[in-house]
Amino acid sequence: MSPGVTKHMRRQPVAVLQLSKAQRERLLAIAAKSKNGSQLEGVRPALQALSDELPQPAEVTESGFFVRMSHCSPKDADNGDLKPVNNIREALIKIISSKRTVQSLLSLCTAVACDVDSKIFLFTYAKIDKLSEWRCFIHNDRVVAISQTRFHCHNYDLSDESLRRLVEQARLSWRDISPTLGFTSCALDVYAKARNSEFDLRLIEINPGGPHLGSGSLLFHWLDDRATLQPGVFEHTVVRVVPPHSPQSPGEPQLVRNEGYQIGWAGIIQDELKCIRDRGLESILDVTNHDRFMNIRVPGADLEWHLTTRKAALSSFEVNFGGSATRDVTERTGGNHPRFVKLQKAWSESIKG
Repeated sequence: MSPGVTKHMRRQPVAVLQLSKAQRERLLAIAAKSKNGSQLEGVRPALQALSDELPQPAEVTESGFFVRMSHCSPKDADNGDLKPVNNIREALIKIISSKRTVQSLLSLCTAVACDVDSKIFLFTYAKIDKLSEWRCFIHNDRVVAISQTRFHCHNYDLSDESLRRLVEQARLSWRDISPTLGFTSCALDVYAKARNSEFDLRLIEINPGGPHLGSGSLLFHWLDDRATLQPGVFEHTVVRVVPPHSPQSPGEPQLVRNEGYQIGWAGIIQDELKCIRDRGLESILDVTNHDRFMNIRVPGADLEWHLTTRKAALSSFEVNFGGSATRDVTERTGGNHPRFVKLQKAWSESIKG
């Protein structure tokens, strides 16, 4: 983490732990054996042994620690409402319980370099106003769009002046940290209490940006809003918020992340089928066409590029863990994502009917 980035962080880490390649592999073996942290009884000794190898924080605060890794946080753990941890062992449990962090560790298994960035960061845990978290979309060194992170919640009644201040501070922060980075497009997660008349924007984390890199587009859509998120010529920054449900109850009702997803998932197969049809892409749902498409080599393809689920990737890892077995990356053995299988089935039934 460069000094330029560090000075804009909302909080500084109280401990930074570097995992070696052997430690990453042991942690993944624990994730596989414990079924992603859901069955810990048989792995407690291995967890404790790994925890004992890592330096303990100099001090433990009453509130505990927020844990994240170099490439992402385990924010999908605890049903999408990440709780604090009090020690290294608990931090490791959070990491193996998260799809995000397990997939990140799996992606490092095939890294050629020995000094890959696989750190664990511990921050003093603090409760924050979730409606003050924002995602800034950066494209070609410009802040092209900003969305509230809690896309499923009604926000406060924010003034135009506050939103302009949010944009200005996002631009200033990016202008300051961008020279220290090796890329010009990403998604910045920031914290700014825009409902206050005076506020400062602070950096939470930096995520990859783009429709193919896994970062959520929140109140935007990577394809439908491409002209906004990836403009050919930058004109202005677009900000999207969910307006208050009523003037009497700004910021209410609030849903936890999983509640929002459950609402979004209702009827998602039919919604996605309609999107595919609207874009004239139905042919990709045909089994033959799809298999041909999925076997196209992709630049930077590695051992796990075709494994679409954490379960499939961990199963492959268990086979290769501790040995030298490898697999031809052109052989797509991971199978399709379960949701895509449902999508293919819905399409097949619709054309029969």
